Amino acid sequence: MQVFKVYFKVIRKNLSIMLVYVIIFLSLAVMTTLFNKPAAVTEFSSTKCRIAVINDDAGAVFAQGMENYLAENAEIVSVKTDKQSLQDALFFGDVEYILHIPKGFSEDFLKGGHNILLEKTTKPDSTAAVQLDFLLTRYLGLASTYSAALPDITTTQLITNVKNDLKNTAEVTLSTQQKAVDNTDNTFYSYFIYLTYSMMAVMILGVTSIMMVFMNSDVRKRNMASTLPNLSFNLQLFLGNIVFSVAVWAILCGFVYVLHPAQIGNADMVMLFVNSLVYTLVCLSISFLIGSLIKSKNVQNIIANVFSLGLSFISGVFVPQELLGDTVTKISSFTPTYWYVKTILNLKAASDTLPIVYGILIQLGFAAAFLIITLVISKNKRATNA
Repeated sequence: MQVFKVYFKVIRKNLSIMLVYVIIFLSLAVMTTLFNKPAAVTEFSSTKCRIAVINDDAGAVFAQGMENYLAENAEIVSVKTDKQSLQDALFFGDVEYILHIPKGFSEDFLKGGHNILLEKTTKPDSTAAVQLDFLLTRYLGLASTYSAALPDITTTQLITNVKNDLKNTAEVTLSTQQKAVDNTDNTFYSYFIYLTYSMMAVMILGVTSIMMVFMNSDVRKRNMASTLPNLSFNLQLFLGNIVFSVAVWAILCGFVYVLHPAQIGNADMVMLFVNSLVYTLVCLSISFLIGSLIKSKNVQNIIANVFSLGLSFISGVFVPQELLGDTVTKISSFTPTYWYVKTILNLKAASDTLPIVYGILIQLGFAAAFLIITLVISKNKRATNA
């Protein structure tokens, strides 16, 4: 097992650089776990915005009733009524809405007139303005209805009826859609998505390091002159690649039990492991292809970074697929990383089994294609050197 032993000696020599990518991945996974925990929404409560009311019609019962209604649904702030003070209060956020009730508004409104109107001042695109306008529209709409339908009703009775009607509220029930297994959060699936970056980099660095050693012309000539059969050499090299690939896959996937222990019984766990194992085979075949083309250590590091980062950015790892443009999506659909992430998203969305199997088969197709290309290149190189 000389070749097998040399294989892991080379791996140990390059272990430090590979650990860098593992640490980066784990850092991303930990940050995602700590800062992106889903917030459980269990209840709804309305918020009160801060308003200032300038009531120049304070002697009127209707205007006072409207101000009392606003006080129940908003926080009325006392501010100076001069123009500069009001502008400063609005600018510095002391109030979000300024309502001016002109003198004579109540009498004009109850007679059905529209000669004297309410005046408001708000910040542009203020949500508080929408909320306060809605409250005022409800109050004035009911008051107008009562005034028109019951001409003899007193102002006090009108205000009482309006307030009683506005007390009627609908019950709000918040519900969330959950999958069959509880305690499933987005960070669990994000872990397996971020795994692609580290997996690709580590596999390229590991496998290409081995191939650059064994494919060196002097080493190849020495192996050919040795008593070691060519079949034994290839089998030991193949076994070393399989052990290395499975070890990388097991280590990267194993950390999920540390960061997400609550997801151990998740129904999607098996499919996520299968999907990541298939992607490991894809990374192995890509690494074989790259290893058959490069001879420089510097080129090796550049390609590892370009492939791992480039595929991660265009395939939905660092940028969600739904945010990618149509052109980028079309380009990324020709990469195995895109289909790996797509399969995870289908699992997360409780999609049908067919799209999930389809995504895994496409990845296997990529792995086979890269392997065939590598074999063709290797055969041409042997023919050239013969």
